[in-house]
Amino acid sequence: MARRLREGVQSVGRALDLFERLVSAERELGLRDLGEACALPVGTVHRLLGSLVERGYARQNPATRRYTVGPNALELARRILARDDLPSRAEPFLRRLAQLTGESANLAALDGSQAVYLVHAAPPRTIRMFTEVGNRAPLYATGTGKVLLAHLEPVRLDAILGRLELRAYTPTTLTTREGLLAELAKIRRRGHAHDDGEFEEGAHCIAVPVRDGTQRVVAALSISGPTSRLTRERADAWLPQVQEIARELSEALGAQRQRPAAAAGVCQPMVPETTILGVTRAEHD
Repeated sequence: MARRLREGVQSVGRALDLFERLVSAERELGLRDLGEACALPVGTVHRLLGSLVERGYARQNPATRRYTVGPNALELARRILARDDLPSRAEPFLRRLAQLTGESANLAALDGSQAVYLVHAAPPRTIRMFTEVGNRAPLYATGTGKVLLAHLEPVRLDAILGRLELRAYTPTTLTTREGLLAELAKIRRRGHAHDDGEFEEGAHCIAVPVRDGTQRVVAALSISGPTSRLTRERADAWLPQVQEIARELSEALGAQRQRPAAAAGVCQPMVPETTILGVTRAEHD
């Protein structure tokens, strides 16, 4: 068994060597070119390239029979660059949402089995919701986390749920797998999630998905506030504006607009304070 494990690790290393050589090359490479560059027999190169081609990380030119980087590798690079740039690109949209609604605006992404907050924009209220950048929160007990869970492919969702301990943070926390799955199905149908004090008593949140150019959900956008101010009814009244700004951010990330924009809000804007990558600043007109 140990021998098979060593052989498997060796094969992965060799495949990565070939992939890196394809990435760095300025031209298509043949089997012999790759074998000499990586000190591998041609037969081994051919076998490993077959796996890379099958997964889309390498591509063979039918005319020349030579190899280059495949479409999946290019898409993976694009996604990594988009994720690294997501906070700075999202910050103006969150600042505008906080200004429009007078509530805290948040952007969270999936990080293992938790939600991590990437950007936070807070209005100048006497009472604020302090969701700091870099903080992590349970996926099943927050609006942003439930949006992220709801849009996972079934296999990945099942894997994450298998690692979660559904403990109660408040009396309204969902603590059964059946109850959570039913809630996630509702979120997929209606396109948004509520957090009715499920993680922190006295707090309310409404969250919607943010998509990239492949229509994949890469983050969740929300507004949050104390229930004394942001009631469920008031949150629902702001939903069209939250969805519209999420659509605009998704378009900035390359997503195609799925439906017409909602009408603009009528509440008076407020001057928000924005936190991005741990830096807080006040925005003034």
